[in-house]
Amino acid sequence: MTTVAKPTTIRVDETLKAQANEILGSIGLSYNAYVVLATHQLVNQRRIPFEMVAASETKESGLLSEEA
Repeated sequence: MTTVAKPTTIRVDETLKAQANEILGSIGLSYNAYVVLATHQLVNQRRIPFEMVAASETKESGLLSEEA
């Protein structure tokens, strides 16, 4: 059985994506490859593949952030 990858569109802030591309490029991954890897981890682990915590009130980052 052959799987066919379907194109998917996601909206990401331009600056955030550029920062992610810089980091991913330094380890030899494309943004698309990272999204595919993260999606595989979501399915395999049946959970978000990183810890999610509420953003601090002093952060401007939005509703959720990754705890480092």
